[in-house]
Amino acid sequence: MVDFPASIESGSFCVKPCVDDELDDCKRRQHGLPDLLNVVAEEEIARLPREVGTCTVCYIPHVGYLVAMPFKQAVQEQGFDYKNISGYKFMFENNKVMHYRNECTESLDEKLGDVVLDITEIETRIQGQITEQVLDARTCLDKAIRLVSFIL
Repeated sequence: MVDFPASIESGSFCVKPCVDDELDDCKRRQHGLPDLLNVVAEEEIARLPREVGTCTVCYIPHVGYLVAMPFKQAVQEQGFDYKNISGYKFMFENNKVMHYRNECTESLDEKLGDVVLDITEIETRIQGQITEQVLDARTCLDKAIRLVSFIL
């Protein structure tokens, strides 16, 4: 059940594929996000004011889906207000990138949800089930360990 190589690589508990259908679906959704978000970004670019020119659509775990636009000082100096773009709600700036919510990102939040949180919840549930099984078998495990240590 435990994907030890993935757990070591990520530094957290990971479950092997084909253990839980819902988990597999969430992981497929997560792996497909980059392609989907690239398509959505292309659609967003068509809606943006010409001053902005480009954007990306990103997913931040526990935050959601956001439209990210590069901040250009020269554009702002010409009177463009990055914090008041029609159809976009300004959320925050990070490393000269402005992040926004809009109808599209809210729809992604509703349809796709917080996939990392979903994966974490399912894997935590499975980890708890494994822990319960180990604890239920602790008497037998203890006997086996004592027997092996006695033989050695």
